[in-house]
Amino acid sequence: MVNLRIRLYDGALVEVQGLRGPLTAVPCPHNPVHFEISGFLYDACGRAALPRTRVPKILMVYSMGCHVLGAASF
Repeated sequence: MVNLRIRLYDGALVEVQGLRGPLTAVPCPHNPVHFEISGFLYDACGRAALPRTRVPKILMVYSMGCHVLGAASF
């Protein structure tokens, strides 16, 4: 098993466990070193930004320049 390190950045597209995505990481207005993803706060390494807080696991961060081209229609 390969252990890849997560690094969030402003506007990163991410897949989060249990949430439909991709979702966008946005810098927190109160603390720009933290990122908000769907109401949850993460640090730049993808961990919970606040102590003793549970956040859904980040499964994937798309590389810079990656664009969502379309979605399946049901």
